[in-house]
Amino acid sequence: MNPRIVVALVIAMTSVMGCKKPDVAPAPNPKAQKAANSQKAVKPAAAVPGDKAAAPEAEAPGDAASVDKLVAGVRKTAGTVAGLGDETFTLYQRCAVRALDDCAARVFSRAASTAMKPEICSGIDNEGARTRCTDSVYYSAAMKAGDPELCLKISRAEQKRSCRSMLVTRKARDSADEGACKGLEGDAERENCRYQVLVNQAMKDKNPRLCDSLKDKDRCVSSVLEMMAREKGDPTLCKGVKDVRNRAICEMEAARIPAREKPELCDKVSDPAMSAQCKAEAYLYKAVGADDVKLCQKVANAEKRSWCKDNYYSRVAMARHDVSLCKKVKDPHLVEMCTQMAAPPPPPPPDEAGHPPSKAPENPGPAPEPAPVGNP
Repeated sequence: MNPRIVVALVIAMTSVMGCKKPDVAPAPNPKAQKAANSQKAVKPAAAVPGDKAAAPEAEAPGDAASVDKLVAGVRKTAGTVAGLGDETFTLYQRCAVRALDDCAARVFSRAASTAMKPEICSGIDNEGARTRCTDSVYYSAAMKAGDPELCLKISRAEQKRSCRSMLVTRKARDSADEGACKGLEGDAERENCRYQVLVNQAMKDKNPRLCDSLKDKDRCVSSVLEMMAREKGDPTLCKGVKDVRNRAICEMEAARIPAREKPELCDKVSDPAMSAQCKAEAYLYKAVGADDVKLCQKVANAEKRSWCKDNYYSRVAMARHDVSLCKKVKDPHLVEMCTQMAAPPPPPPPDEAGHPPSKAPENPGPAPEPAPVGNP
């Protein structure tokens, strides 16, 4: 909302609420309103020097009419509520003032953030909202410039600390400068900074030993080994991961893609359930690519074999828009999805003259092969 609209609304509210309860809604006085607007509207420009929005400019089409309509609406509502008694009018007055304060705070905060000018926030009366506004501008400016020193201008301690920690850590990681982490305040922030620097360097160098000095050494080593195993497609590289489940996840991620060509790689996944899932995914990929559901029969686990067939029929049905194939799916949830997704697309609408769309060519050529699937 334009700040001038907020000013006009405030004028309308105060002109009604600043006097005694009227018996009827006051009639608008265009001349008085125009004079009041011209006097009151100068305040935002003086409070926020350099704000382009506060400088005189050409009105957008319908802008003045919109302001008049809003002001008239506020006057009418205030006058109607005033006729319901002092208690009701007092409640309305408090509610309306809070609403206008909140609206003004949002308007100035947005303008300040867009222009990256914290001085615009001085147009906000509420001290807390004004502080949040300026802090938001400094935080955004610091993030945009990547400058931790700008975070020091933030008033609220928690946000200032978070801002600076994030940027110092980012710069230390990108420059591989572990020593830069010493400038952070708390032990947790410093250790997190060191972790980001060393795990990033360990991944670049493919050297898990760089994790040795970290408190959370195991997590760092797991991340590096999983990255190396996934890149090489070799589940055996995951043996250095201490946590049993994380090791199995590492092996699964390493085997998943190359297993499409060599399903036997799934045998190197230590967790039996994950190994079975790995093979089901591998044979599903082969079955859809070869358009041959019989390849799912090679999945030893009965449950995963059924999963492979269900996913084969549903994917082919959706690719071909052949709802009849959904009847071969056994999983009821997958049947419902298959039926919805495989339904033929609706015919195109008639043209402007009401004529039906032209028919497709009689020999459009063979249907395209279904695209190879990734992870189910």
